[in-house]
Amino acid sequence: GNGDNVTCLLVLEGFEKWGRALAVHGNRLFSTAKDYGIKVWEITKDEDGGVEANCVLVFKGHTASVSGLIVQGDRMFSASWDNTLRMWDTTSADPDTACLATFTGHTDDVTSLTVSGDWLFSGSDDTTLRVWDTASAFGEVQEATCVHR
Repeated sequence: GNGDNVTCLLVLEGFEKWGRALAVHGNRLFSTAKDYGIKVWEITKDEDGGVEANCVLVFKGHTASVSGLIVQGDRMFSASWDNTLRMWDTTSADPDTACLATFTGHTDDVTSLTVSGDWLFSGSDDTTLRVWDTASAFGEVQEATCVHR
């Protein structure tokens, strides 16, 4: 089949548990694993045309598995089974100050997220979808919408 001609350029290792979510922005790859951290990898080409990756930072703050990631410009959003979402500064070199906001309100695992402009949308096992205004008072609920029946 067509897959016979596809070459894997690089295998990244170093995860304590299985990977859960990926996002990419420019030459940076963001990855999560069951260890609750978000690894930041810089991807470059070497002199021979091969691909290299170096883990340059690990964002920590979630207290359960990170279930989703989205990068939008210099902001990254993460969803977690700790019932929260977080907004991160992807330009930060200090993992202790990279978290800009924590969004609380869900009462069960946050399983999905998407972003449009200043709005962050999240879905949870608590059977709600929520809409958050990321430009306002960092993490206050603007509107809780749509309870699944």
